[in-house]
Amino acid sequence: MTLTKLGKLNASWGVCGFTSSLYGLWDVLDKTRRSQMMGGTKAHRLLAEIKTYLVMLEADGKVQLKKDIETYSRAFADTDNDFVNFSVQRYIQQVNAAVGKTEKQIMADANYGIGMPPHAVVDYLQCMWERPKAAVKQVTDFYGPEHGIIGVKNTAKPLSTHYDGLEHWMYRLNQKIYSWGEEFDSVQEAADRGAEDGTKWQICCLITLD
Repeated sequence: MTLTKLGKLNASWGVCGFTSSLYGLWDVLDKTRRSQMMGGTKAHRLLAEIKTYLVMLEADGKVQLKKDIETYSRAFADTDNDFVNFSVQRYIQQVNAAVGKTEKQIMADANYGIGMPPHAVVDYLQCMWERPKAAVKQVTDFYGPEHGIIGVKNTAKPLSTHYDGLEHWMYRLNQKIYSWGEEFDSVQEAADRGAEDGTKWQICCLITLD
């Protein structure tokens, strides 16, 4: 499996917080742990991964983090989904209901998206993948060489006021950008491929795994 394949499901859903984490994990994990990630290219398996994290979130009593995920996800409400009513519990129920659906049916449903704030991505990496040093880093050089999960904002038309306008997660490795199962040479090249016309993406945060 190639690195690019890990993000292909995000081409149909808004699950970039998870797929970008898988990109980063593929880079830092040994071969034994990598084998646990193969399901990241399958819709049912990725949904199970997301559900497992959300169930753990509730079991651990992380009430504020749960609210932050819900609030941020609602910022993505549009005519293609009903995120205005997004809740973690409802999302878990949707995943449970997906058991009898085909991959094609699941992929066509935009309501499997979920918005992940920076601290939620860090929590996911720490709790699900035992990366205790995962952390949000202050970015001083938006075009720097650091490897990591990068959050981007649209400087031309910010999505919202949440997290400095954060609207998408990608992974940067060796000056290459990975998103939607593709490889790009720059953040703006990725924006030109996957965002609306006129989008001007700039890095607004970086999450390191080590």
